Amino acid sequence: MTSADERIRRRERQVEALLTKIDAQAAEITELKRRLGENSSNSNKPPSTDPPAARAERPDPGPTGKRRGGQPGHKGHRRELLPLSQVTAREDCFPPTCRACEAPLPKTRDEAPLVRQIIDVPEIRPAVTQYDCHHVQRTRTCGVTTCGSPPPGTPPGLLGPRVLALCGLVVADCNVGRRKVRDLLHHLLGIRVSLGALSESEEITNDAVAPAVDEARLHALGERVKHVDATS
Repeated sequence: MTSADERIRRRERQVEALLTKIDAQAAEITELKRRLGENSSNSNKPPSTDPPAARAERPDPGPTGKRRGGQPGHKGHRRELLPLSQVTAREDCFPPTCRACEAPLPKTRDEAPLVRQIIDVPEIRPAVTQYDCHHVQRTRTCGVTTCGSPPPGTPPGLLGPRVLALCGLVVADCNVGRRKVRDLLHHLLGIRVSLGALSESEEITNDAVAPAVDEARLHALGERVKHVDATS
């Protein structure tokens, strides 16, 4: 084969590669044009993503003849009042003067007053239990001094079971970092803790729930259908 034939074959291969690349680029351009032409009328995109030009082309539905708000026959949705058993404080509000002549009014109870309920959280103050562990010496016989211990079930660290549960909830369920948990305890509960104390509290919580987790894992391994996905 002469050198001329080799050059011709090399050029043919280059042309085939270029044609293949052009076909791929043409298909990509077609797909990009299709995506640019998508809007809420021809795809599953919400109307809020439409460009200004597509919004201007929307047909004007015109007035429907209906008034604004709920239509006749529509069942309204109002917040139901809590029962009196859940009301923690109740206050009577009487008008001091007449709204027309501004004359003083007596405090007369109304059989059907206008009721408003305001839901709030109570003032949160940490409950601090101090254990004074006294040293007592046996003087008559051995002379050994014994120190008292907190009751069984007392948490080993600084935080009690409710605060431990709160920290575990916001860290594991809400994906909140330790620094934000520290700020939350400070601003919401008035509790000042260090990052080290939070790490210790996580270990205490892990040890407390470990038996239940192991039991659930064994139960899941014995079931044919796990009802979980493949993530960790």
